[in-house]
Amino acid sequence: SCEIAVQGKVVGYFGELHPTLCKHYDFQKLPVVILEVNLDALFQIKVGQIKAKPISKFPYVSRDLALVVNKTVLSSDIIKAIKMVGKGLVKDACIFDVYEGEHVEANKKSVAVSITYSDETHTLTEKEVSDCEEKIKYELANKLGATLRI
Repeated sequence: SCEIAVQGKVVGYFGELHPTLCKHYDFQKLPVVILEVNLDALFQIKVGQIKAKPISKFPYVSRDLALVVNKTVLSSDIIKAIKMVGKGLVKDACIFDVYEGEHVEANKKSVAVSITYSDETHTLTEKEVSDCEEKIKYELANKLGATLRI
C-alpha cells in the first residue's frame, strides 16, 4: 500500500486489494484498489485562503500561432514572453503542439501556441486583439528568434 500525505501529514492509504479478498468478494480477476482517507486528519491541515475571480462578463478571443524556433528555445520562455507583452489582455497562453521533422529545418522546431485574450471592462475589438498579437509576434521574433510557420 501507499501513503497519501498532505503537507507532510499522512491522511490516508491506498493500494491493491489482496487477491484472496478479491476472490472472497467475487470480483473475479479484476484488480481492485482500495482508498482509505482519514477526514479528521485531512480537515485539520491548515491551508491558505482560496482566491477566486468572478467569471468575466465579456467574451474571450482565442488565437493560435505556429512558430518556428531553435530547438534550444524553452517552451516556458515562449509563454513568459507572450504573457509579459500581452499583460492585461492575455488571460492564458499554452503550447498544444511541438513538431520536429519534415518541413522544419534540422536545428529548429515548430511550436503551436494557443493564446486567450480578454478584458474585464469591455468586449475586445478585432483591432485590440490584432495589435496585441502583433506586439507578441514582434517580441518573440526579437527575443527568441521566432518566425511564423507558413
